[in-house]
Amino acid sequence: MKNVTSQEFLAQFLNMRKPGGRVPEFLKSHRDATGRASTMSVLAKDVGYRHYKAMNLQYGRLAERIARALGCPTQPGHVAMELLVEFVAPKGRSARHLSNDEYIVIMRPEFATALVAAGWIPEVKGA
Repeated sequence: MKNVTSQEFLAQFLNMRKPGGRVPEFLKSHRDATGRASTMSVLAKDVGYRHYKAMNLQYGRLAERIARALGCPTQPGHVAMELLVEFVAPKGRSARHLSNDEYIVIMRPEFATALVAAGWIPEVKGA
């Protein structure tokens, strides 16, 4: 997947309809998470979804919409989430090892910058 600059994201966002519903809420929640890192379960809970699968669906739909606008083809059955986030695979827990049980999703800084510049989410207070 290609690396997209904040300017490339912004140029497309300014030509797209601003997302509605809970999308701006979860984008803001994700951007505001420490290190822009969270899990789909945490993001889902933050915006009132009952299950992480709803979060996967909504974030995936947004990613596909943005990928199409950027002209970034995706393979059939593949979601364009890598344009927007980096994934850290689960490591599992054991008596000797404490780690993540779920994928950690880290919002790419270029995506976060463009979201604010396009007015899709507010600036960080105090920044």
